[in-house]
Amino acid sequence: MAEVMQDLQMISEVPDLNNMIFDYDQVKMDQLQDTKLDLSIFFTIVTICLTVFFLAYLNRRNILLKQEINDRQLAEKRLILSNKRYETIFQSSVLGITVTDFEGRIHTVNDAWCRMTGYSADELCQMNINSIIAPEYRETDEKQLADLNEGRISSFSMVKNILDALLRLTRTNTFMDVWC
Repeated sequence: MAEVMQDLQMISEVPDLNNMIFDYDQVKMDQLQDTKLDLSIFFTIVTICLTVFFLAYLNRRNILLKQEINDRQLAEKRLILSNKRYETIFQSSVLGITVTDFEGRIHTVNDAWCRMTGYSADELCQMNINSIIAPEYRETDEKQLADLNEGRISSFSMVKNILDALLRLTRTNTFMDVWC
């Protein structure tokens, strides 16, 4: 048939039938190579996108952490300043001030409290507040401290006499303001 077509001048040469055999295996290999290339490009793009996303995320987290660190440093500076103010007021007050825990153990006193009681700061810090409160106030103190400790009240105030170092009632009334 190819020869007839050549005679009719429909084609100039007779094609070689051996070259016209379709190689399905080669086509499959070419398609597989194209798919591998497409997948490689896809995964490269996905990897780049994820890397950019995580870099942006980490950058944002770093900014937030830096802000948190700055806020914390500012809070620490304010706390130091507040503690210095407290210490200045505590030590320079003409009123006697003592800091105790719920069991009545004295932790800190100022100079005015030492003058009022006649004890040194070291001596007072070894004592319980109940040992220097006049006996008639101790029961009321214990009840109000229990109420404070159990959350029934948030603070209480009292005016009372105290016992000085010579176990005498002082003439000065002591004002107690207690809170937690």
